[in-house]
Amino acid sequence: MKLKDLSTKERIISATIDLIMENKEVNQIPISSIAERAGVGIGLINYHFQTKENLINQCVQQVIGKLFGSFEEVSANLTGLQPADKLKSLIQFIAAFMAENRELARISTLTDLSNGKENDNSSYMMKTYYPFIKEAFQGNRSEKEQKVILLALISTIQVTFLRSDINDISGFDFFDPDQRNEFLEILVDLLK
Repeated sequence: MKLKDLSTKERIISATIDLIMENKEVNQIPISSIAERAGVGIGLINYHFQTKENLINQCVQQVIGKLFGSFEEVSANLTGLQPADKLKSLIQFIAAFMAENRELARISTLTDLSNGKENDNSSYMMKTYYPFIKEAFQGNRSEKEQKVILLALISTIQVTFLRSDINDISGFDFFDPDQRNEFLEILVDLLK
């Protein structure tokens, strides 16, 4: 579908997502660039989204949400692995995305933590991971314990990512793939 065939709001979102994918510094995207790309005036952006921050947050949530579409493909390729190893691989996939897309992941995580909703990315991640948690901890953990493990796992990854500039607390550099994967392996093993 061409940009001109979309509604004004959809054009603004589409243009913003395109600019987000082109820029690493999401908050540095000028509203005038969004307006120009969408073919609308700045007033229409303010009318539909009230603030640039609201628009950026909505778009970042959509971009991160699309990542979860590829999650099923990744999980399908993990056949033959032990349940705990599947879980580790899937967590490594998400953590690698966070490390490679720092600004997007930071905005998404902070938005979810400060203004959580039932259908935000953190909630979706928890719903997506839960079957793998159940499989990995089945038999030796109750359903309540599995849900606590899920929450502990996701929140630990989020906090470690957000506080990655203070790696002396965790002892790991979240942005070094080997150290990140070692951290995630230890985390899953500790929760067993």
